[in-house]
Order: sequence, then structure tokens, then C-alpha cells
Amino acid sequence: MNIETGEMDYVSNKKVNKEEFAEAVLGSVAITGLVEDRGGWVDAGSRLLTPLEQCINAGCTDIYVIMGRPLVLQEWKKPRGLFKIPKMVFRALDITLHEMMARDINNCIREKTDPKFKNVNIFLIEPKELFFESVEFGKCKKGVVFGKTEYRKQDKKGLRSYLKKPAGH
Repeated sequence: MNIETGEMDYVSNKKVNKEEFAEAVLGSVAITGLVEDRGGWVDAGSRLLTPLEQCINAGCTDIYVIMGRPLVLQEWKKPRGLFKIPKMVFRALDITLHEMMARDINNCIREKTDPKFKNVNIFLIEPKELFFESVEFGKCKKGVVFGKTEYRKQDKKGLRSYLKKPAGH
């Protein structure tokens, strides 16, 4: 997303060279306020977490969604003390992002009979456990290293069964 204009842009590795694609990836992970933008381009998670439908419309057939946290919403104990309110705000944000991610994925793992989605493989790569809270930005790099070995991969069938479970399971 362009922070100056609000414009959304989707970049395919099949339509640009490696350098342009690498720059687009760097822009896509530039979290507003935490990481310097890339020529005005920043993470568009505030508008769309996983642009799966855009990938499918562009002709992608093998799509990998790489998660920074498990898709399962973790149990949480209400905090006490001085930082109670900000921690509760971040928890509400986590719940909102979790619901947005589940909705995005669920919209694109339709039954095999849907011709638009029939030959599309969607894989979710997620860490096996929550390594850090949203507010612990200093642990992000350690989380990446941790995620290189401690992850699980789910295909559409596994995602369908997970997303049909009632909340809290």
C-alpha cells in the first residue's frame, strides 16, 4: 500500500525482474511506524492481510501463506497492573487480525467443485507455537530463526478442517 496515496499494488514475480520483486517484498513487510517505508510503500495489512484472491485472479496455482504466529488463537489471561489497558488493546488487535486472516483464507479454500479454485494449492506455513506477543518487537528476529525449524505446513484440506472447528478449539 502506498502510504501517501492509499493505492494498493500487487506485484508478481512473473511480471517484474528479481530486483523489482525483492523491493516489492521489502515494501510489503515495512510495518508503518516501525520500519522505514520503501519509496512510500508499506505493509498493507491494515487493508488486507492475505491477498489470496488477487493471487488466484493473477493465475497463481501454488500459494504459500507464511505466518508469524499460529493460526490458532492462543488462550490469554487478563493482565493486571500498570500495563493492563495497553495489553488489552493489543489482545483485541490480535483477535481482530486472527479473524481477518481466517476469513481471508476461508474465502479461498472453497470446495474442489468451484472451477476458479479447483487447481489452486494453498499452503499455510505457521510456527508450532506463539514465540512472542505482538508488543514484543525486539523478539521478531529470534522468532524468524525459531520459525525456520519449529513450523508446520497445512494444505487446503487441513485448513478446511481447522476453519470449520468451533471457536476455542
